[in-house]
Amino acid sequence: MKIVIDIPEKLFNIAKDGMLNEIQSMFICGRIILGTPLPKGHGRLIDADALEGHRQIQIVPCGNGKCTDITVYYQNDIDIAPTILEADKAESEDKE
Repeated sequence: MKIVIDIPEKLFNIAKDGMLNEIQSMFICGRIILGTPLPKGHGRLIDADALEGHRQIQIVPCGNGKCTDITVYYQNDIDIAPTILEADKAESEDKE
């Protein structure tokens, strides 16, 4: 299982050095419990904010004379967006 947790950078560095005290360990355990599980077989997670300058708004007719706007991103822009976490290939390969 992969999860996303939010802890202070200073505490992360202490943990990397193996110097956590009991209270710090309990704090991290609490953050793990509150973490966001990533679904098995998830795709590549990207920094979507990096696409901000690449979006295009298009107007689409919806019928009854009404229109709506949609945000469009080109596949190439998505492909080159900065990767935060690679795809869960082990799980996704099982599905092929």
